[in-house]
Amino acid sequence: MRLLAAGTPVTPDVVAAVWHKWFGDSPEVPGQQTAELCALAVDLQALSALADR
Repeated sequence: MRLLAAGTPVTPDVVAAVWHKWFGDSPEVPGQQTAELCALAVDLQALSALADR
């Protein structure tokens, strides 16, 4: 939510990083993009765009 409030674009890289921060095994390994995370990024960006209206 903080990223959205700051105007950070919701990209697959951002979603993967946040997902990994919360659910990953090692903080040193960056989050890997998957098809599911990319789809989630698209959905979140669409919701963010609706909220900006």
